[in-house]
Amino acid sequence: MEERLAVTAATGALGPVLLKLAALLGDEYKLQEGTRRGIQSIKSELEPVHHLLGKLWGRLDLDVACKDWMAEARELSYDMEDGIDGFTLSLEHGDGGFIQRETTDDSPFKEFMERVNDVSKRCGKMQKVGDAIICNRSKLTTDPRALFLHKDASELMGMERRKKSVMQFLQNNEMVCILGSAGMGKTTLADLVYETIGDEFQCRAFVSVHPSPNMTEILGTILSQVTMSAGSGTEQNIINDISISLSDKSGTEPAAEQNDFIKGISNFLSDKRYLVIIDDIWHWEEWEVIRKALPKNNLCCKLIMTTRARSLAEKCETEQGAHVYKQKFTVGEAAKLSAMILSKSVKGTNAQKQIANMCGGSEFSFCPLAVICLSSAWAESHHHGEYNTWASHILDDGFLSTPSLKPLVQSLCLGFDDLPVQLKTCLLYCTIYPPKDDGINRGCMVRKWIAEGFVSQVEVANSYLEVLVSRNLLVSRNAKCTIHPIMAAILVCKAKEDNFIAYGWGGNSSHAKQIRRLCLNTYGCPDEDVLSHTRSFVVSGYQCQLDGVPFKAFKVLRVLEIRNSSRLENGHLVDICGLIWLKYLDLMGCGQITELPREIGRLQNLETLYVAGTQISKLPTEIGKLQHLETLDVSDTMVTELPREMKNLERLETLDVCRTKVTELPTWIEKLQSLKTLDVSRTEVTELPREIGKLQHLETLDVSRTKVTELPMEIKNLERLETLDVSWTRVRELPKEIGKLQHLRTLDIRGTKVRELSCSRDPNPLLSVVVDYDEVEKLIMSPPGVISSSGGEEVIISSSEAKCRDDLSILILFNHFRWRCEVLPVRMLRVAGRHMKVPQWVKQHLWNVCSLDIRLCKLVHEDLEFLKTQMPNLQALQLRFEVLPREAVAITGGGFPKLETFYVDGRLPRVITFGEGAMPKLKHLEFKFYTGTASQDYYMGIKHLGSLEKVVFRCSEYYTSDGPGIRETIDVLRKEAVEHPNKITLWVNGMLPQDFGTGAKWISLADSAIVEKREKLFWAARKRLP
Repeated sequence: MEERLAVTAATGALGPVLLKLAALLGDEYKLQEGTRRGIQSIKSELEPVHHLLGKLWGRLDLDVACKDWMAEARELSYDMEDGIDGFTLSLEHGDGGFIQRETTDDSPFKEFMERVNDVSKRCGKMQKVGDAIICNRSKLTTDPRALFLHKDASELMGMERRKKSVMQFLQNNEMVCILGSAGMGKTTLADLVYETIGDEFQCRAFVSVHPSPNMTEILGTILSQVTMSAGSGTEQNIINDISISLSDKSGTEPAAEQNDFIKGISNFLSDKRYLVIIDDIWHWEEWEVIRKALPKNNLCCKLIMTTRARSLAEKCETEQGAHVYKQKFTVGEAAKLSAMILSKSVKGTNAQKQIANMCGGSEFSFCPLAVICLSSAWAESHHHGEYNTWASHILDDGFLSTPSLKPLVQSLCLGFDDLPVQLKTCLLYCTIYPPKDDGINRGCMVRKWIAEGFVSQVEVANSYLEVLVSRNLLVSRNAKCTIHPIMAAILVCKAKEDNFIAYGWGGNSSHAKQIRRLCLNTYGCPDEDVLSHTRSFVVSGYQCQLDGVPFKAFKVLRVLEIRNSSRLENGHLVDICGLIWLKYLDLMGCGQITELPREIGRLQNLETLYVAGTQISKLPTEIGKLQHLETLDVSDTMVTELPREMKNLERLETLDVCRTKVTELPTWIEKLQSLKTLDVSRTEVTELPREIGKLQHLETLDVSRTKVTELPMEIKNLERLETLDVSWTRVRELPKEIGKLQHLRTLDIRGTKVRELSCSRDPNPLLSVVVDYDEVEKLIMSPPGVISSSGGEEVIISSSEAKCRDDLSILILFNHFRWRCEVLPVRMLRVAGRHMKVPQWVKQHLWNVCSLDIRLCKLVHEDLEFLKTQMPNLQALQLRFEVLPREAVAITGGGFPKLETFYVDGRLPRVITFGEGAMPKLKHLEFKFYTGTASQDYYMGIKHLGSLEKVVFRCSEYYTSDGPGIRETIDVLRKEAVEHPNKITLWVNGMLPQDFGTGAKWISLADSAIVEKREKLFWAARKRLP
């Protein structure tokens, strides 16, 4: 299916209708000529309707007649798709072929012809109206955020502290990217910085960008501002030159016009110190255009970009001299801001905490624009004393109609409006779950989108999810997604307007004649005639009354989800199994379900079946009739075996039987040639059949916590295998051929007796090996002559071994810089032995590794420069000094572009200092010392580490933090941490952490004294231990 012809909130099912009409005109169907002419006529009339619906949907300036026509066209599309599906089914032979129609009296097309003609005729009128609206539509003249830009910045709690942080980052970096979701105060923060330091620059510009900008106009605005700030009438001269240039190229392409402006800006700024702020950039391509116009001239010019797109900020992080500042607000700051606003007009209320909680949550930062708007709306309302009633009204229906909330709605909707219609549709569908739920399972949501016809392929659906997450419209964590409650409330209003989703069965759009998607979370049940056209039915309340739900009434249902319901019983399933158009069935956690009826075989269109967490103990043989089934999840049930008939499930891609009583994986598993994911973890399985090696599309195999003792040799044939989990099994060794699996990325062998891993000499992309912490020292890597045994937590390699392969793939075991065992997606390397300097073979063969651990007697300037500039992928570095350097090693700017973790084993303190621009991405700094004396003028310079978050001091167990020189060094660092713009967490010998920095929550001197006293008592007690 072409994604442009998918089901959307704009066009309804008109896209699939056009595809199905075209299919009926093909040779596969043997229709009479009269029927074919009718179908062709309908198709021709609907094509312009489909185009115009997509063109007009979402515009705010449509009249009532236009909205009525669009609603009727969408309703027609759904009815037509249901009718065409029924008609196609009636044509089918029992063997899957088609019969010829002798008459057309019972075809649905005669019935739809009159409605199609009416919609088509009105389409011509709507086209003229739409053209007039588009031509006359005025551009947004006032940014919705402008109302808050020039208010007293003190209204936004902590903004002064945030301003100082950004300014500090600008001192150490060329560019700062301020990242945050809509309404987070990014523009206000950038404006504060601009007003504070703008006069220090010869030229400056502050330009806001909209989601679909005219880049020529944006460049013209930048040019106008930088030349105007330079004075001396320069502006008009340059603009006149560009105007003359453009007039000589009449009819030129926009790209050519942009190039003229780029050259003009670049030439003008080439010898000037400038400050440019680009506010609310949306797309990387637009930033690249702007970036070309801003020259690098070594005059300490500064750039600030604000964005709500996480993907754009992540790209910025890869640039040299760039820092990403994440704008966040706490619930305390939100409550104080609300109280300040309410105190001006409302007496005796403490609604500030409730308002703050509406504007954020555990997964979200608290949105100050939402706090301001909601507090103002509550202050202006007449519900004082009835907050819950008012809040319920706002969240259910009042968001789009409350004047005080208009700036918030406009700001949040900018992100929604910038999406393609397919992504808008998918995001709207996410609101079928209440925002207070524990999140939306990513895999389940993807499957629902496919069942609804929004998208046809899993890969495309996953890419949609990633876009929504990267734009901060969804928050993704632990395989689940959530929507900000404020954004959810706005989207619910939009979904209701277009009758896209009905929440309950009342209060829907006046245009709605039928409910197409229904979310039920209360008691009661809609009438049968209301449900006859419903395509999705989701029950989200575990106590929702289901006794009165007439499941037989769902004639065209595609998606049915009833999770964790104690009211759904076996008797309901017989009726559910009569819903022949069902594609997605989710009954997870319904504890009263003890068996699946034999009628399950009637669901010939079923693609996804979730019955995890039910009480079923057997799968009926009829499940083998589900020829379209792609996902089957029976985890957490009492199922003991898989019926042989399942071998007929040729399209099955995911089979999950984890935490069941299954004792055997049958040999017929080889018949499931589409299988990509197989999970038999925590079952009674004791061995894997050799036939598993014939699953040529298998990507993930999980046999963890089973009684499996060995893997069959045939596993080497799983050429597409990416993840293999044999943790906590009885496996003692892995087939040597496993190292030849070219797509294997992750191998989990925790809790096993595996002591040797084999790896092909050919380039191997294996990125992570997860092992048990206590067993790692015994692990041996054995590509003969390539990698030797490991000691500690990392792979060790010697000089003779390194020369065996230029493209060496190193396995990662642990991130040993953190406090918990955590797998990192980097290649870890420990160089064996002690070295006077960085060995030449490391420079020749291992320059591209991501982590390096090396013992050196001396770090010469040449080697430091190599580490800084010639190891571009380095993310973690351990330097162990065998000899105390005569002078502290000075690390300056211009290197280590990706380094995030730096560990120094210095023997004595004060061996490292940091200069301006040093290690721009460094987050974790760790020292290990023994003892030593200290000079009084030592300066470490951690203020120059712009991304620093944590500093750890570890002392030898034979010494304490009170040892000579050590305490002085820690005091120096504490003093520097206090002045750091970030929140710096300081750990000393595993004691309680302390937070410092202007980004930290300050601790009192008394608290500090208590912490130090606890440290002394701890080490005194430790010395007394035997």
